[in-house]
Amino acid sequence: RRLWPSVVMGPEHPYGRLTTERDYTSISQKDCKRFASGLGLENATLFVAGAMTKQQVVDSVGSRLADWKGATAVPEPPVAPTPRKAAVYFSDVPGAKQSQLYVGHPGPMRTAEDYEANRLNAAILGGSFSGRVNMNLREDKGFAYGARARFSYYKHAGVFAMTSSVRGDATADALGELLSELRRMRTEPVSAEELAREQDAAIASLPALFDTSRQLLSTYASLSFYGLPLDYYAGFVGRISDQGVADLRTAARKNLNGTNLSILVVGDGEAVLPSLQAVSYTHLRAHETGRNL
Repeated sequence: RRLWPSVVMGPEHPYGRLTTERDYTSISQKDCKRFASGLGLENATLFVAGAMTKQQVVDSVGSRLADWKGATAVPEPPVAPTPRKAAVYFSDVPGAKQSQLYVGHPGPMRTAEDYEANRLNAAILGGSFSGRVNMNLREDKGFAYGARARFSYYKHAGVFAMTSSVRGDATADALGELLSELRRMRTEPVSAEELAREQDAAIASLPALFDTSRQLLSTYASLSFYGLPLDYYAGFVGRISDQGVADLRTAARKNLNGTNLSILVVGDGEAVLPSLQAVSYTHLRAHETGRNL
C-alpha cells in the first residue's frame, strides 16, 4: 500500500510521493508551527451533526473562533498523474508464503458524469464476495482468500485497482486471471443478473450513510470535499436504477484500460520471479503495440 501510489501516480506526483523515515524525523517543531500559522478561518468549513440548532452551534463555537484570522493558502490542483513506465514492478520479501497483487491505472474523478456506471462496473468486477475476481481467484481456482476491484478517489484524481493476496506458488497464474477478468469487462457486456444484483446492493446500503451522527457528518463532509452538491443523494436511487447494460459497457471501455496498466507484486522473489517473466513479457508487448490485454 505504501508503494502502490508511487507506481500508479508516478514518484514525483504529489499523490505518489513515497515518504520515508528520514522525511518524518527531519520535521522540527519550527516546521509544525509554520504549518499551523498558515491555517486560516476564511476558507474553512465547520461540520456539525447532532441534536443542535444552528444558533446553538454559533453560540457554542463562535466566540472561540473570533481571534482566528486569515485564510489557508489553497494550492493549485496537481498535474495529471504520470505512472511509472510499463513494467511489472516487484518488491522482494524473502520467505513470504503469499504475494500481494495490485493491478490498475489512473481513473476518472469522483465528479465524473459516469460515476454510477463506474461504481457498478467495479462492484461487478470485484466489489463484493460475488464479484468476478473473487469468484475466480477464491471460489474457482483456490488461489486466494479474496480479491477485490474498486475506484478510489483523491481530491483531484482517481485510481482504479484490482487487488489480492494470493498463494505464492499461484502468483503468476493469479495475475493472469486478473488481467483476463479486466479484459472481459471491457469486451463483454455484463449480465442483467449482475447489474440488478449490484443496483440492489447500492440502494440497500444507502441508509447506512445516514445511520449515525458520525456517519452523517462523514457523508456530507465527503460531498463538500469533492465539490458535489449537498443534495446529491436525493437523486442517487434514480441515477443507479437508470443504469443499463449498455451504459456500463460504455463506461468500461472508457475507464478500464487494457493497456498502460500499472502492476505491482510483493512476494518472495526467489520463488515468484521466474514465473512472472511470461506475464511481464505479455504485458509489455501489449503496451508497445497498443493491444488490449
